[in-house]
Amino acid sequence: QEQEQEQEQEQEQEQEQEQEQEQEQEQEQEQDNQTEYIDSTIYVQPVANLADDFIKGVDISTLIEVEQNGGLFYNENNEQQDALKILKDHGVNWVRLRLWNDPYNVYWADQVNNGQSVQGAIGGGTNDYQTTLALAQRAKALGLKILLDFHYSDFWAHPGQQYIPLAWQNLTQTQVEQALYQYTFDTLNNLRLAGVFPDMVQIGNEINAGLVFPHGQDIGSAGAINLLKQGIKATREVEALAEQNCQIMLHLAEGGKASIFNYAFDAFTEAQLDYDIIGASYYPYWHGSLTALTNNLSALSQKYNKPVVIAETAYAFTTEQGPDAGGNIFSETDANTAGYKASVQGQASVIRDIINQVSQIADNKGLGLFYWEPAWLGVNGAGWISGQSNGWENQAMFDYQGKVLDSMDVFWKVSADKTVEAPSIKSIQPLEITISSTNNQIVLPDTINLTYNTDQVVTLPVSWDENLAIANDTAGNYLITGTLADNSQVEVELTVLFAADLLTNADFETGQLSPWQTTQTDILSIGSTGAHDGSNAVTYWSASDFTAQLTTQLDNIENGRYRFTAMVMGESKGDSNSVIQLSSAQNTAQTSIANTGWENWAEYQLEIEVTNNQLTISFELDEVADSWGWIDSLTLNKL
Repeated sequence: QEQEQEQEQEQEQEQEQEQEQEQEQEQEQEQDNQTEYIDSTIYVQPVANLADDFIKGVDISTLIEVEQNGGLFYNENNEQQDALKILKDHGVNWVRLRLWNDPYNVYWADQVNNGQSVQGAIGGGTNDYQTTLALAQRAKALGLKILLDFHYSDFWAHPGQQYIPLAWQNLTQTQVEQALYQYTFDTLNNLRLAGVFPDMVQIGNEINAGLVFPHGQDIGSAGAINLLKQGIKATREVEALAEQNCQIMLHLAEGGKASIFNYAFDAFTEAQLDYDIIGASYYPYWHGSLTALTNNLSALSQKYNKPVVIAETAYAFTTEQGPDAGGNIFSETDANTAGYKASVQGQASVIRDIINQVSQIADNKGLGLFYWEPAWLGVNGAGWISGQSNGWENQAMFDYQGKVLDSMDVFWKVSADKTVEAPSIKSIQPLEITISSTNNQIVLPDTINLTYNTDQVVTLPVSWDENLAIANDTAGNYLITGTLADNSQVEVELTVLFAADLLTNADFETGQLSPWQTTQTDILSIGSTGAHDGSNAVTYWSASDFTAQLTTQLDNIENGRYRFTAMVMGESKGDSNSVIQLSSAQNTAQTSIANTGWENWAEYQLEIEVTNNQLTISFELDEVADSWGWIDSLTLNKL
């Protein structure tokens, strides 16, 4: 009887402890649900009627490699924290994790790495099973849901790159299909046994052209379809074992391109593939307009009766070079294409606008988006491949020192229950018109470029006041009034320049440097592949540290104030002391050249007072080995 009483007491104590634990978990859950977000000045219009379970996901596949190489993350208060915790505290509710079969034996690394092979860990996250498991465990511990992205390759897989894993190279078609099935089953079952079975699975990554080449080449081929069937079959079998729902995504790139999606998903429909979600990559500087994206996804969701998810998207918060000193993928050209400034505000606005578009897909079939690699800091050792830099660092959502950017607030602000005023005009791009002695008519443009407080840049039609007091044949500065289509009036700065046609061969289209001079013809030459305008530009490079000069002198010109402009792009491999310099008698003007990567063209502008009828223009280059650059589109105008 005493033993029975003791057992009953123990059972009661255990029940009480379980109840206390349940209460604590409920309280923690309530606290999580009532997160008090730290507000910032970032402007975000809430998205109307956004579902509570709308996917606000991020791909964090490089995180462990960044941490192993010294990357640290800080919240708004400059307190060091786990990046995943910071992401969750800003409204992120899903993570996406990629998986490579064997990222330690990539037989084709040299084919994508300028002929250089890689021994051991491939880099780019080195996303083997153990890395993926560790990230999944961290994510699940924070209550985040998981999308597992099978690449079915040993390294990056995307539309132009679907290399078969080394272990499957010598197998027949049937054997490869079985290998893909078994690999998928074993991976998912191991994750199930580890308590981190994913909530969504991708069977292949950006499979526009197919997967596991050559066996699955052409996404509509029987080979590709059979491989997808095996991946789906394995997923469904482990889903049944887990007794947990797992959605299957089939994922293509080029989200605004209807033709490839229709081709692929027509084939999937004909083959009666058992999938749940249409996944699309959409980068607004590569894949068309937001309107094209929405039209395509809306049509797809209706045609195939499937929900859609943006599986990848991103945008830059700056075009300035990061700490790894390597070039970045995103440049000012990309910002101009997308129509948003490369800024923290611009980054937030792009994400908000994509969320808004996806949420409006009919029948609530727009489920959400995943931001690609917000925690990929530019730390040495965490490049896109071992030994190389990270070209994505300026599209992270942490600054170059690892502090969270205000743009991350977009994930919770889109769901905020408050009214925000409509976007307002922040600035209007000034107009500049050049006249000459042979063409002195001032013709105003039909459109102007406005920047809103969202950092979106928009071109709008404008009509000008008929009574503007602008004199032809007269250089000067004016403030002119125009009317937009909504009848609102705007004031625009206008500068009229008088071109004296002073520069000869200012665009280098003659194919020669003359009348520009240099003594370092082994460093400076005429090139064509990197021209800013036209066919030619001046390019420079040297395998060793170098100084070089490109100069011209103008004689017998009218005294007065002049403005010189030049377009320059390139990459400095270390400290740069390069400058552009103007000189006339005792007067000088100088500006430093700060190159930030391929196609990151920067416009340099200097003004100088000419007092002795003579002006010298010089590019003074002082760079370390392997630095390079392009110079083009020079102008000289008298003010």
